[in-house]
Amino acid sequence: MVEPYPNVQALISAALVLKAKTVVELGTGCGVSADAFLAVLKITDGVLYSVDLNPDAPEVQSTRERLKDNPKFRFIHSDSLEAGRKWDSGPIDILYVDSDHSYEHVLSELEIWGRFNPTIIFVHDILNEKNEKGPPYFACEEYAKRTGRGFFPMDHFPCGLGVFCEWFK
Repeated sequence: MVEPYPNVQALISAALVLKAKTVVELGTGCGVSADAFLAVLKITDGVLYSVDLNPDAPEVQSTRERLKDNPKFRFIHSDSLEAGRKWDSGPIDILYVDSDHSYEHVLSELEIWGRFNPTIIFVHDILNEKNEKGPPYFACEEYAKRTGRGFFPMDHFPCGLGVFCEWFK
Protein backbone atom coordinates (compact mmCIF):
# COMPACT_ATOMS: atom_id res chain seq x y z
CA MET A 1 0.00 0.00 0.00
CA VAL A 2 1.25 3.48 -0.86
CA GLU A 3 1.35 5.89 2.10
CA PRO A 4 -0.67 9.14 1.68
CA TYR A 5 2.10 11.54 2.77
CA PRO A 6 2.48 14.80 0.80
CA ASN A 7 6.00 13.89 -0.32
CA VAL A 8 4.78 10.49 -1.56
CA GLN A 9 2.06 12.18 -3.58
CA ALA A 10 4.73 14.37 -5.21
CA LEU A 11 6.81 11.30 -6.12
CA ILE A 12 3.83 9.52 -7.66
CA SER A 13 2.72 12.61 -9.59
CA ALA A 14 6.20 13.22 -11.00
CA ALA A 15 6.67 9.60 -12.05
CA LEU A 16 3.28 9.57 -13.76
CA VAL A 17 3.77 12.86 -15.60
CA LEU A 18 7.23 11.78 -16.80
CA LYS A 19 6.06 8.26 -17.65
CA ALA A 20 9.22 7.31 -15.78
CA LYS A 21 11.24 4.36 -17.01
CA THR A 22 14.26 4.65 -14.72
CA VAL A 23 14.17 5.79 -11.11
CA VAL A 24 17.22 5.70 -8.84
CA GLU A 25 16.67 5.83 -5.10
CA LEU A 26 19.65 6.52 -2.83
CA GLY A 27 18.77 5.01 0.53
CA THR A 28 16.31 2.10 0.63
CA GLY A 29 14.96 2.55 4.16
CA CYS A 30 11.54 1.16 5.01
CA GLY A 31 10.36 1.29 1.41
CA VAL A 32 7.81 4.13 1.50
CA SER A 33 9.33 5.86 -1.53
CA ALA A 34 9.98 2.51 -3.23
CA ASP A 35 6.30 1.59 -2.92
CA ALA A 36 5.29 4.94 -4.42
CA PHE A 37 7.63 4.63 -7.38
CA LEU A 38 6.86 0.95 -7.97
CA ALA A 39 3.12 1.67 -8.11
CA VAL A 40 3.81 3.91 -11.12
CA LEU A 41 6.61 1.86 -12.67
CA LYS A 42 4.21 -1.05 -12.94
CA ILE A 43 2.14 1.15 -15.29
CA THR A 44 5.06 2.74 -17.18
CA ASP A 45 7.03 -0.50 -17.44
CA GLY A 46 9.98 1.09 -15.69
CA VAL A 47 12.53 -0.01 -13.10
CA LEU A 48 13.51 1.24 -9.64
CA TYR A 49 17.18 0.92 -8.69
CA SER A 50 17.48 1.21 -4.92
CA VAL A 51 21.00 1.82 -3.61
CA ASP A 52 21.94 1.18 0.00
CA LEU A 53 25.21 0.50 1.78
CA ASN A 54 23.55 -1.39 4.67
CA PRO A 55 21.50 -4.29 3.28
CA ASP A 56 21.27 -5.91 6.70
CA ALA A 57 19.83 -2.89 8.51
CA PRO A 58 16.43 -4.09 9.79
CA GLU A 59 14.24 -1.75 7.73
CA VAL A 60 16.32 -2.25 4.56
CA GLN A 61 16.30 -5.99 5.03
CA SER A 62 12.52 -5.93 5.50
CA THR A 63 12.06 -3.85 2.34
CA ARG A 64 14.34 -6.12 0.32
CA GLU A 65 12.51 -9.22 1.51
CA ARG A 66 9.10 -7.70 0.75
CA LEU A 67 10.13 -6.59 -2.75
CA LYS A 68 12.47 -9.45 -3.73
CA ASP A 69 9.99 -10.94 -6.22
CA ASN A 70 9.03 -7.61 -7.78
CA PRO A 71 10.56 -7.58 -11.28
CA LYS A 72 10.59 -3.75 -11.24
CA PHE A 73 12.83 -3.57 -8.13
CA ARG A 74 16.62 -3.81 -8.35
CA PHE A 75 18.64 -3.55 -5.15
CA ILE A 76 22.22 -2.33 -5.41
CA HIS A 77 24.41 -3.00 -2.37
CA SER A 78 26.81 -0.09 -2.55
CA ASP A 79 27.78 3.30 -1.26
CA SER A 80 25.66 5.79 -3.20
CA LEU A 81 28.72 7.76 -4.38
CA GLU A 82 30.48 4.65 -5.65
CA ALA A 83 27.29 3.45 -7.36
CA GLY A 84 27.04 6.80 -9.12
CA ARG A 85 30.62 6.59 -10.32
CA LYS A 86 29.92 3.12 -11.75
CA TRP A 87 26.40 3.79 -13.12
CA ASP A 88 26.01 2.34 -16.61
CA SER A 89 22.29 1.66 -16.86
CA GLY A 90 21.40 4.60 -19.06
CA PRO A 91 19.42 7.79 -18.54
CA ILE A 92 17.67 8.54 -15.26
CA ASP A 93 14.19 10.05 -15.17
CA ILE A 94 14.02 10.56 -11.41
CA LEU A 95 16.75 10.60 -8.79
CA TYR A 96 15.56 10.33 -5.17
CA VAL A 97 18.18 11.24 -2.55
CA ASP A 98 17.52 9.93 0.97
CA SER A 99 20.68 8.31 2.34
CA ASP A 100 23.33 10.03 4.47
CA HIS A 101 21.90 13.48 5.29
CA SER A 102 25.18 15.30 5.89
CA TYR A 103 25.87 18.40 3.81
CA GLU A 104 28.99 16.95 2.18
CA HIS A 105 27.39 13.63 1.29
CA VAL A 106 24.21 15.12 -0.18
CA LEU A 107 26.22 17.62 -2.23
CA SER A 108 28.49 14.82 -3.48
CA GLU A 109 25.48 12.68 -4.42
CA LEU A 110 23.95 15.58 -6.33
CA GLU A 111 27.20 16.27 -8.18
CA ILE A 112 27.96 12.64 -9.06
CA TRP A 113 24.44 11.55 -9.98
CA GLY A 114 23.58 14.92 -11.50
CA ARG A 115 26.02 14.13 -14.34
CA PHE A 116 23.30 11.86 -15.73
CA ASN A 117 20.88 14.81 -15.98
CA PRO A 118 17.86 13.29 -14.26
CA THR A 119 14.72 15.11 -15.34
CA ILE A 120 13.72 15.49 -11.69
CA ILE A 121 15.82 15.19 -8.55
CA PHE A 122 14.13 14.88 -5.18
CA VAL A 123 16.05 15.35 -1.94
CA HIS A 124 14.21 14.09 1.14
CA ASP A 125 14.60 15.43 4.68
CA ILE A 126 15.75 18.94 3.78
CA LEU A 127 14.36 20.04 7.16
CA ASN A 128 15.69 18.90 10.52
CA GLU A 129 13.70 17.53 13.46
CA LYS A 130 12.80 21.11 14.51
CA ASN A 131 11.38 21.73 11.02
CA GLU A 132 14.23 24.14 10.26
CA LYS A 133 16.52 24.10 7.24
CA GLY A 134 18.98 21.24 7.69
CA PRO A 135 22.23 20.20 5.99
CA PRO A 136 20.46 18.68 2.93
CA TYR A 137 18.68 22.00 2.34
CA PHE A 138 21.97 23.90 2.28
CA ALA A 139 23.57 21.25 0.04
CA CYS A 140 20.68 21.75 -2.40
CA GLU A 141 21.19 25.51 -2.38
CA GLU A 142 24.89 25.06 -3.10
CA TYR A 143 24.22 22.57 -5.90
CA ALA A 144 21.73 24.99 -7.46
CA LYS A 145 24.30 27.78 -7.24
CA ARG A 146 27.04 25.64 -8.82
CA THR A 147 24.92 24.22 -11.63
CA GLY A 148 22.29 26.89 -12.31
CA ARG A 149 19.65 24.21 -11.85
CA GLY A 150 16.51 25.54 -10.18
CA PHE A 151 15.79 24.40 -6.62
CA PHE A 152 12.26 24.39 -5.23
CA PRO A 153 12.00 23.57 -1.52
CA MET A 154 8.74 21.90 -0.54
CA ASP A 155 9.16 22.86 3.10
CA HIS A 156 5.53 23.15 4.14
CA PHE A 157 5.33 19.68 5.72
CA PRO A 158 7.54 17.74 8.16
CA CYS A 159 10.93 16.66 6.80
CA GLY A 160 10.51 18.65 3.61
CA LEU A 161 11.38 17.68 0.07
CA GLY A 162 13.78 19.51 -2.22
CA VAL A 163 12.98 19.43 -5.92
CA PHE A 164 15.20 20.10 -8.93
CA CYS A 165 13.59 20.05 -12.36
CA GLU A 166 15.20 20.60 -15.72
CA TRP A 167 12.54 23.23 -16.43
CA PHE A 168 13.22 25.20 -13.20
CA LYS A 169 15.79 27.88 -13.94
